Amino acid sequence: MHSKLAAQIATVESLIPHMAKQNNAVSAATVGWHIDHLLLVFISTFKVLIKSDPTAYKWQFNRNRSLLKVSNKIPRGKVRAPKAVINNNEVNEADLLEAIKNAKSILERGKTLDKNANMPHPFLGPLNLKNAFWFLGLHNQHHMHIIEDILKANSKP
Repeated sequence: MHSKLAAQIATVESLIPHMAKQNNAVSAATVGWHIDHLLLVFISTFKVLIKSDPTAYKWQFNRNRSLLKVSNKIPRGKVRAPKAVINNNEVNEADLLEAIKNAKSILERGKTLDKNANMPHPFLGPLNLKNAFWFLGLHNQHHMHIIEDILKANSKP
């Protein structure tokens, strides 16, 4: 799973030159906003995992998590991101490049985490390391699909 996340971050980095593109038919946000949000979620998730107490993790059934695992797709427009992972400031290239650098660094730190490193998720309940990696991969893919659709819509004649 680590290599999948690393590949996604590399792909996201390659999308930075398109950060100003937008298509309201796909999303009210720019490509840059989606990249920024994806990176905010990625970095903040790892920070929580790193600080967590693995001995405190207890698996709990969560209906939302179960349904999401079956569909393996986050539905568009159904869930609003928590304020903590929304940047209300202007997104710029330098900040995105710095966030990419931080994401790569923190992902390397994640290699050494205990399997019961954990984080609370507002919709999916407590996630251990494996489930947190799964969620991050799914969340990244969700925003990468939106970015792809924005770019496709902008390339049509």
